[in-house]
Amino acid sequence: MPGVSVGDYSKFRSDQAAAVRIDTGVMLTPTPPPPKYALYPPTVFIRIAAFLGAAAVTLGAYGAHVLKPTAEMATMFHTANLYHFLHTLVLFTVAFARYPKITGSFLTLGIIVFSGTCYLYVFTRNPQWIQATPYGGMLLVVGWTTFLL
Repeated sequence: MPGVSVGDYSKFRSDQAAAVRIDTGVMLTPTPPPPKYALYPPTVFIRIAAFLGAAAVTLGAYGAHVLKPTAEMATMFHTANLYHFLHTLVLFTVAFARYPKITGSFLTLGIIVFSGTCYLYVFTRNPQWIQATPYGGMLLVVGWTTFLL
């Protein structure tokens, strides 16, 4: 093709266009591939974290001003609220994970199962709820370890 010179194809992957220089001196180069660990825009998890954060604050206020638990129940409620709030903040950082969907899913499920069963135990005084709490804790641990992948 007259007026167009094609660069060396060996420098580029097959899915990239080769550099082409037009006689006007303008160099058209291929766009670089996105970084391997580019931030994933996890808008779903940001919205989930915002909802869970609002729920943590609301439940904390309810526990502090309305709920009149025993000492044991107050400790359980405080633990549930603390883990709920801290892991909600971690949920905002899933964009930095290599697999944000997996990390966010495990953290979300862990918050719901761990803190949710603790809250239900305090509200209903039904000891059956507390049996599922360790599973929520394991989901949180798995969520944290997915940051290592």
